[in-house]
Amino acid sequence: MDNQPMSPDMPMMDCETAMQLLWDLLDGKLGPVDEMAVREHVNMCRHCHPHATFGEIVLNAVAAQRQPITEELPLRSRVLDALRAEGFEAPSDR
Repeated sequence: MDNQPMSPDMPMMDCETAMQLLWDLLDGKLGPVDEMAVREHVNMCRHCHPHATFGEIVLNAVAAQRQPITEELPLRSRVLDALRAEGFEAPSDR
């Protein structure tokens, strides 16, 4: 592609490298230099930009569906109750 880097100090990242690092970018696992390079690439590249947009949409959809756990899980409670009935006690540090 004929993409030019935004910064003359850093060459433009190639598509293959950008796609290999995309999910690490979306998961917040890249260092600042790699993050900037991948973001610059996907913002400028008409091939990679849709992939990055799709990844963001997927992660946002998953995050929106997460349900916070507001009470103890029933299985855990039943197991602890059964253990207490047999004379076992839960550790005091929990």
